[in-house]
Amino acid sequence: MKMQLMKNPSTPQRFWLPLLYDSLKLLTWQERPLLNVTQTNLLLNKLQELSMARLRPDFIEANLPPQALSSVRLALATNLGRAVLEE
Repeated sequence: MKMQLMKNPSTPQRFWLPLLYDSLKLLTWQERPLLNVTQTNLLLNKLQELSMARLRPDFIEANLPPQALSSVRLALATNLGRAVLEE
């Protein structure tokens, strides 16, 4: 469900980080990576877009902890490494 929201170009960027942050437990699932390499790369690309969008003056910041972006980035990078090993 969340992957479809992230792929949909009409999903506002202000929802991206809250969706990813809410998914941290899934991104760090211990048994196996729940996202494959392609899906993880898509989310990493969205996270990079979000990082760049945050520089714009009209960007609306989500009410999340300050470390939310770095927590999501770390979880995605870890998931990517685990997904590469599985494929």
